[in-house]
Amino acid sequence: MTENMQDRTNPLGTQVPGGSFLEKFTNGLEKVVVPLNQFTHNISKIVLFLMMFLTFFDVLGRNFSKPITGTFELTGLGQVILVFLSLGITQIHKEHITIDILVEKLPNRLQHIVNALVHLIVSSMLFVTFFQLIVYTQRTMAGNEISVDLGLPMYWFTAVAAVGIFVFALSIILDFFKSLVKAVQKHES
Repeated sequence: MTENMQDRTNPLGTQVPGGSFLEKFTNGLEKVVVPLNQFTHNISKIVLFLMMFLTFFDVLGRNFSKPITGTFELTGLGQVILVFLSLGITQIHKEHITIDILVEKLPNRLQHIVNALVHLIVSSMLFVTFFQLIVYTQRTMAGNEISVDLGLPMYWFTAVAAVGIFVFALSIILDFFKSLVKAVQKHES
């Protein structure tokens, strides 16, 4: 076979000579979504380190009657950043809890169709949540809502939560297209 005619393996694990439009679109989407999720996850890792650093020095300061003011509040708000910015990468690595007792008993093609439908429903709900978080962020900005101890503007944290949900939704959309590609392919089973 010539080099152009040889089968190639795409990131979806399928053997295709050139690939369909849907596969090419999915591969292109994956090239955007995965690095975006890795970037947000790296931010969450930095926040986790800072929370650990802050907690360590707060505990050390308590031994000398000099605790750090606002530690409890900062670690709570840091958890918002940590959780929301890590949701997408958890989806990319398939580390969320799934219950597929019934789906795994279905034929292969039907499994992919069910997965595509589930991903479509979940991503729709996440986009609604994203838009609601945007509205809430605007409301916290307009109301000048601040944290209790340190007086930090709360819209920073609601905006980060909105970004995290958006990136998570993109990860689910990517899984939707991956399932769709697998559902429309011919299966040998």
